[in-house]
Amino acid sequence: MGGGDSVEIVLTHSHPDHTGNLDRIYRDGMRVYANLHSFKEVENLMEMQGNVFGPLLRKAATPQQSGLTFRKGKHRLHVSAELLPLTCKPDLIYLHEGDELYAGDFTFQIIETPGHDPWHICLYEPDRNLMIIGDHVLERITPSVSSWFPAYNALEEFLESLGKMYSYDVDLVLPAHGAPYGNLRDRVMYLISHHEERLQELYDLVAAGHTDIVSISSHAKWRYDNWREWPLDQKFFSMGETMAHLVYLVCEGKIKQTICGDEYRFELP
Repeated sequence: MGGGDSVEIVLTHSHPDHTGNLDRIYRDGMRVYANLHSFKEVENLMEMQGNVFGPLLRKAATPQQSGLTFRKGKHRLHVSAELLPLTCKPDLIYLHEGDELYAGDFTFQIIETPGHDPWHICLYEPDRNLMIIGDHVLERITPSVSSWFPAYNALEEFLESLGKMYSYDVDLVLPAHGAPYGNLRDRVMYLISHHEERLQELYDLVAAGHTDIVSISSHAKWRYDNWREWPLDQKFFSMGETMAHLVYLVCEGKIKQTICGDEYRFELP
């Protein structure tokens, strides 16, 4: 196999299903573009988040899941990683809002769309009215929006990024999961409505006396019942989404948050 100087890679964001194959395909000379300066950004974020979700996962684990192991204080749950370990650490070419990326006779405009991931970008081709949208607006499922920091309003970022989509004339949306589709604006409206309903539901749970992340997550409505029997990786994702919505409500002044050690409590003002 020859060198990789004729191959260019664009990462829409840092999640492992979008970056984990780099070790298999990367060759010296390949240009790798992303909204990241380096993968160290993601590693640092993972380490900080672990201080929050590690104790919460211990509380959410059932007796059958009590065999969880931690190494150097870090939780070893495989799917909790934002980025799979990579042996190759290529130098990244930084992309930011308004940059243009050329691929053959395609000219893509870079749109920063944080929310699902802090470094998420979409690529818009105005001459063909198409958008490579990554995980930002998916065809059938709602992209996960998680926060493991009480002060990080990931949902606000996501909703603002959804609002950006109204500015683009798009006939064809190319998502990372699901089939290509049209009607981007209709899908955006649906996602906004979905999160508004979720915010109201979680507010009502807090008002009913559910004050901690495990209690709120376990009583929320999900696609599948019996939350307490879920695999721990699914609990991880659900609690991250719950936290993101609660932080949004805190920033809106609708609920208040108290932190004491590993305890995160939410109640009405």
